[in-house]
This record gives sequence, structure tokens and C-alpha cells, in this order.
Amino acid sequence: MKSCIFLVSLILLLAAPEALADKFQCRAATKIARLGAPSGTTVSITADEDERECRFSIAGEAAGSPPQDALSNALQGYKSGVVLRELERGESDSLAYLLLAAAAESSIPADLKELLRENSKDLMRCFERAKATDSAFEVVNNKGLRCGKVAAGKPFEAGPLTLEPQRARFYVVARRGAKTHAVFFEKN
Repeated sequence: MKSCIFLVSLILLLAAPEALADKFQCRAATKIARLGAPSGTTVSITADEDERECRFSIAGEAAGSPPQDALSNALQGYKSGVVLRELERGESDSLAYLLLAAAAESSIPADLKELLRENSKDLMRCFERAKATDSAFEVVNNKGLRCGKVAAGKPFEAGPLTLEPQRARFYVVARRGAKTHAVFFEKN
């Protein structure tokens, strides 16, 4: 029932003439996969170049991924500042769940957990800066991890993923071998 209500809401948002829609592309699939989503919606994407698969999650809805309650709690944690407090403690489960919202994995892989833990201070600075400004920036761009904000109207690429945002978008992208996990956050 919750999914039906979400889908109806999404269709209404997409049909509204004043609604701004961001365009997402994934080139990992045999044919390009495309998604349009309202600019005010969190979107997670997993591109698996080995499996030639693109998976999308909108607003924290599970796409065959971690349990729905973990995703809902993680998205609420982003909105309420829990993700930032976790990063301050060197923890990253909520952020990892959001990155995996469209992934096939049902638990957090050790290599992703380690990547986020190693970069928790930089990610914390990135989250703080995202709250403070609508200007484009990139704080983290190393070791398979990117974090920043892309400007409205400026195409953004990360591996096989492309975003054409209508509004500034805060993002975190993690690369693990042939998999690229990205979360593009709604404005907080």
C-alpha cells in the first residue's frame, strides 16, 4: 500500500507542469537506463558494469536491497542530522544504506564500510558544507569516493552515471570494483 501511495505521488509530481525533474542516466546496462525524478527527491543508483545492470531507488524505497526499515531510518537520519553525527564518531551505516538503496546487497559490504570509515572526517566536512551553501563544490575525490554538490544545469558524471540537475544536488558516490553506488540527496 505504501508503495502504491508513493507511486501515485510520484506520478502527480512528475505530471505537474511547474515540477522540476532531474534526469539520471546509467550506461552500465546493455542499453542506457534513464530516470526522471523530481528535483526534491533523494535518488540512489547502483551501476554494475560486470552484470550490465542499473538499479534505481527513489526516496529511500528498497530496490532489492537492504531492508526497507533500515533505508527509511537512514533517510530520516539524513534529514535529522544523524548521518552527520555518525560520521563525527567514525561510523557510516546510515550513509552506507543510502548508497546501497538500489544495490543487490542486503547488508553493508566490509570494503564499503572501510572506505566510508577511512574518509569519515572528509565526508563530515562535505555534509557540513552542503548544508551551508548552494554553490557547487567537491570536498572528496579520492580512493573511489566522491562527495560534493553539483550546480543546477551542469551535467555531472561519475563512472557510468550521469546527472542533469535542474537544481543544485548534494551527492556521495562510492566506487567498488565494477560497481558504482551513488546517492543524490534531496535538499535538506
